[in-house]
Order: sequence, then structure tokens, then C-alpha cells
Amino acid sequence: MFKLDLTVMVLIDMQERLVPHIANIEKCNENIIRLLKAQAILNIPLIVTEQYPKGLGKTIKELRVFLNSATFVEKRTFSSFKEPNFYKKITKDLYKTVVLFGIESHVCVFQTALDAKKEGFDVILIADAISSRTEQNKKYAIDAMRQEGIKIFSTEMFLFMAVKDSKHPSFKEISKLLK
Repeated sequence: MFKLDLTVMVLIDMQERLVPHIANIEKCNENIIRLLKAQAILNIPLIVTEQYPKGLGKTIKELRVFLNSATFVEKRTFSSFKEPNFYKKITKDLYKTVVLFGIESHVCVFQTALDAKKEGFDVILIADAISSRTEQNKKYAIDAMRQEGIKIFSTEMFLFMAVKDSKHPSFKEISKLLK
């Protein structure tokens, strides 16, 4: 379905002044941490976006410890693809699949997913690693992305698809993340 060496993961706007207002953020954070640990194990490139960090703060402290290999991109646009610095880092020459997670589902995640699809990328949304201020907005966003042909995965689905089978050299490490 996707090749790890042609995949990039994108963590969207998990920032200090946004996160406290997000529904069910604890479960979302747990899954984001699993994804970030897996990203390091599997050596998948990671881009972290921050929406106007001067006003909304930096990526939350709980996640920053996992972002040593990440490329950070500041943006003012809702879609990451509308930010020239992001667009330069995510060309189709390097990647075929874009994996999205973060907040807010119905704004920045949604618009980034649609633009990634328009640009010709395969897009995977990690549905249990996104959220919005309301559960309703998250549900609407997932429904709309599904209608646009975005693949909807859970964290566990993505991680097991990434290793493909129990013979993968990182299978045991990835399995431990899910316990």
C-alpha cells in the first residue's frame, strides 16, 4: 500500500495555546507519542508545523522530546501546502505518501489533506491521532476527508502496515508501542 522510504509524516500544530482547548486530547497525545516513537524506530522523515508560533506558542513540551529528527515549519496558512517552506520540503521527487496527524481536524489537518491529495500524494489520516475543539468537528472532518479519497487509518493500523509482518526487523519494538 505504501513504501516507508517514500513516506513522510506530518505533525500539525500541536501547540501550547491550542492544545488545552482540544477535545479528548489525552488519547490523541498518547497516539501521537506512539507515532513519533515509531517514526524514530522506522526512520521515517517527519515535518512538524506550527501555526503562528509567536501567538499560539511552540509545539507542546510533552511532544518536543520526540522531535529531534524533525524539520519544523512555521506557517500562517491553514493548509501546510500553501506555506512555501513546507511545500519545498515535501516534493513528489522525495515522497509519494503523506501521513497526517495533529490538530485541528476540521481546519489545518483537513485543508492540508485536501491539498496533498490535489498535489498527487497518497494521503493517510491517522484518525485516532487527530482532534478538534469539538468531537463533532472531528467527525465531520473525517467524513469529508473520506469522501475526498483520503485513507483513514488508526495508529495501530498504520504501524502494522508499516512493518507488514512479524519478520520485519522492527516488529517487536513497534508491537511494544501498542501495549
